[in-house]
Amino acid sequence: MKGSTLGGGRAATRPRGGRRGAGLRAFGRIGDASLMSDLALPAAAFLALSDAALLAQCELQTFRGSGPGGQKRNKTSSAVRLHHRPTGLAAEATRTRSQHENRRMALRALRLRLALEWRAPVALADYRPPAALSTWLAAAPPPGPRSAGYASAIAALLDLFVACECSVRAVAAHVGLGSAALARRLLRDATLGQKVNELRLARQLRRLRPG
Repeated sequence: MKGSTLGGGRAATRPRGGRRGAGLRAFGRIGDASLMSDLALPAAAFLALSDAALLAQCELQTFRGSGPGGQKRNKTSSAVRLHHRPTGLAAEATRTRSQHENRRMALRALRLRLALEWRAPVALADYRPPAALSTWLAAAPPPGPRSAGYASAIAALLDLFVACECSVRAVAAHVGLGSAALARRLLRDATLGQKVNELRLARQLRRLRPG
């Protein structure tokens, strides 16, 4: 998706603003020390929603896009910004002249943001990977952001990663892969690799590098 944008603790915090990419942006970053409150839902619950149901949880704003696209694009309120009320995360899309298409792309960016940032606790005893993660781990090559189930898979993987204190060896043992194979899979996806390294650096662990 061109231009897409991307613990211990007690409660999820309202993310701070930020931006990444051109024409398609997601805002907000929940710190590594943030976890959901007991009353909040995990990312998997939001990601399982249809686009219509997820959109119903959002405040939708339309505005005039800027940048590439010509004057016609700038004269219409075709750009879309979504603010997800339950989590405070937000995403926007401005790339096309179609408000419908921008809404679809903003929802995709929001799903990715939920997967990357909204963490849930994991019980490690007798852990079994959820179906979406098992499918992602078994695929060769691993599916990318445009694939169905991708967001659910990496949400589950990052939840496990945090529960294992960002240890690749510990995560690999829980999912039945070798450490080197898991590291390669993590780094093959630039967005996922960046998030994994953010989490590791927050714990003063060495950055994963291609080997």
